[in-house]
Amino acid sequence: MAAGSAAGTARKNATAFFNAPYFAVVGASNDTKKFGHTIFTWYTRHNLPVTPVNPGSPHVETTNSKNEPQAYPTIPGLSALPHPSQTSVSFVTPPDRTLKVLKEAKELGIQGVWFQPGSFDEEVIEYARKEFKTAVGGHAGSAAHDGWCVLVDGERAAKAAKAAKAAKAARAARVAKAAKAARAARVARAAKAAGAHKL
Repeated sequence: MAAGSAAGTARKNATAFFNAPYFAVVGASNDTKKFGHTIFTWYTRHNLPVTPVNPGSPHVETTNSKNEPQAYPTIPGLSALPHPSQTSVSFVTPPDRTLKVLKEAKELGIQGVWFQPGSFDEEVIEYARKEFKTAVGGHAGSAAHDGWCVLVDGERAAKAAKAAKAAKAARAARVAKAAKAARAARVARAAKAAGAHKL
């Protein structure tokens, strides 16, 4: 695949990732020095419905979209997600752990996965691209030198997904309005025809 084509596909996948109504971060951490804390905080600061996945901690403390401190209850694994097939998952774990959890994600019907730098190797990327509808990771097309990162690429992708959702909603509203007008016209024609028959 050509570099430009790979980059375009990666950008489309990044946008598709943010079409999910729910998110989870595997490797979310309470330790403010760890990437798992920084990534999880990105989601909370962007007011996205996100669940921290960390079997070793009952909660992750960070700030919300209003920059207020908040504790978010963790879940021990993806199987505890209430809506796994509607959840996109970010990974901030070593590649061997990522692959293990990725296989669980596949079994649960998770559609979108995003691999932070350091959370993937070739085996992870190959498996994800083969088994998931949306996989974001690797080096092609990223603004970050070490792979796709929510901190670098997430803002643009989330905005693109929001714009796409708004456009889809506008199209649906136009279709509904046209269907309503067509129904009204049919009713009016039917009423007119019924009135003509009475004469």
